[in-house]
Amino acid sequence: MIARMKRGIAQASGLTVVMAVAALLLLVFAVFPMGLLLIRSVVGPQGFDLGPLASSWGDGRTWSLLGTTVSMALGTSLITVLLGVPTAWFLARTDVPNKGALKTALALPYVIPPYILAIGWITLFNPRSGLVNGWLQTVWGGAEGPLDIYSLWGMIFVLGLAYYPLVMLQTHSALMGMDPSLEEAARTSGARPMRVVFTVTLPLVLPSIASGALLAFLVAMASFGVPYLVGSPGRVEVLTTSIYTSIDLGTEDAIARAIGLAVILCVAAAVALAVNAVLVRRGRALLGGKAGRPSLVALGRWRPVATGTLWGVVLFAVGVPLLTLITTSLLGSYGRGFALENLSPANYATVFSDDRTLRAGWTSLYLAAAAATVCVAVGTLASYARKRTRLAGRRALPFLAELPYAVPGTVLAMGLILAFSQEIWVFVPGTVYVRFLMFNTAWILLVAYSVKFLAFGVRTSDAALTQVDLSLEEAARTSGASPFGVFGRIVVPLMRPALVAAWILVFLPVIGEITMSILLFGPETKTIGVLLFDYQTYESPPKAAVVGTLMVAAIVSGNLLVKRLTGGKLGL
Repeated sequence: MIARMKRGIAQASGLTVVMAVAALLLLVFAVFPMGLLLIRSVVGPQGFDLGPLASSWGDGRTWSLLGTTVSMALGTSLITVLLGVPTAWFLARTDVPNKGALKTALALPYVIPPYILAIGWITLFNPRSGLVNGWLQTVWGGAEGPLDIYSLWGMIFVLGLAYYPLVMLQTHSALMGMDPSLEEAARTSGARPMRVVFTVTLPLVLPSIASGALLAFLVAMASFGVPYLVGSPGRVEVLTTSIYTSIDLGTEDAIARAIGLAVILCVAAAVALAVNAVLVRRGRALLGGKAGRPSLVALGRWRPVATGTLWGVVLFAVGVPLLTLITTSLLGSYGRGFALENLSPANYATVFSDDRTLRAGWTSLYLAAAAATVCVAVGTLASYARKRTRLAGRRALPFLAELPYAVPGTVLAMGLILAFSQEIWVFVPGTVYVRFLMFNTAWILLVAYSVKFLAFGVRTSDAALTQVDLSLEEAARTSGASPFGVFGRIVVPLMRPALVAAWILVFLPVIGEITMSILLFGPETKTIGVLLFDYQTYESPPKAAVVGTLMVAAIVSGNLLVKRLTGGKLGL
């Protein structure tokens, strides 16, 4: 018996050591920066000091920023509900044709970075040079067009059209999991289709609708790209852009203010996530009946109208800004407008021949590849530990891996700046001194990306592990294989398609990441997203459009590949 216990400990040691190292790294690079941010908000050079929080929370300008941020997030949530709920219902409960293609097309804004779509809308609704405003000026006259995208309403408009798939996908999933007998009973009692919708269907899926709207609220509050591009020219500031401005200023008072604002943003995110958890549990309870195939509402002569309207949403939310983006990328001279003779591919040649583009592109590629590899490796280990082992603390690693995804990117970047902005010396007695300097290097970007998107690796692995038959692992253990050997030789090969999909799902958002990159990049580590912002803000909108067009092509192609690899379970 004792010999068997010793053999079991020896066999498990390899996997245990790897898990312990992964957990230690997460504690250092995820938990420590967040903890330091909270500590710095209440501890100063002289000890306990509420100065940073008091200076931020006691400033009327801070509450004005919070009010603007909340207004932007609420407006965004309202648009997502107005668009997301009807589109979900038409996809789940009516006989509109080509539902698969429609759902994919309607979900497109979910995978395209909102700031790229914002560039297209800016080109259309710039008050001085926008295409739509230019046409309206010829009709009504005036020095500027009547539509000003550089405003709070402009930010709400862009973010609402970008994030409505959050509500649509949540509501659609709830509708497909709902017990259709409840609706059938209402119809049998003589209720008309629309009465069934408002008295039976919507009340049952209301928690899912609210959950999707709350997620839209949260991501809108945490967004940086759209508020920076759309709000800054109109001097409309929100919490994330104010944190960026304070960090960029760099003084002691400005950093203290940034810490206070980051804590406010973090608290708001925590409250929103707690409410969302309650809504998710309530939604599961309400939809806990027996799911089945629902009977579809026959639209009859309204079917072409409904189909055309759904495709119209796709055209307006995605087609219009992307077509504008592509056309802008072909402009020879931005000031001459969209005349046919002003279109040429010269901007693409200019961008590709620019050393800055090549350096930024290479930096983004290798950081995205490295972060994706880290996320898949650690995420798979964390998922395997939770679902397939009895190791002590096996639930801690996946918890640590998923926690940072709920933290706004601006807050995470702020924590990393506080934790690693100075040199770190590690001393091994009598042996060696080791010096670490992460700030303004590629390492801090790699840490930020890996920590932020690690949840993708965990969740994809969770889904893939359910498809791996336990009997295969048990047979390997019976043959004498160690837990680490079973994991490496049996589990990982069987999960390969899902792991490739997870790798792509991390790689794609890292390529276009801007919220953390704009705060953490150094002189030699400018990413493609930061370069796009420089092009759009300071240099050449057509060059920004070139970069944005190429990023959209890569992101959409990658998501379609993921969908094919996973049989439609992941991706668009």
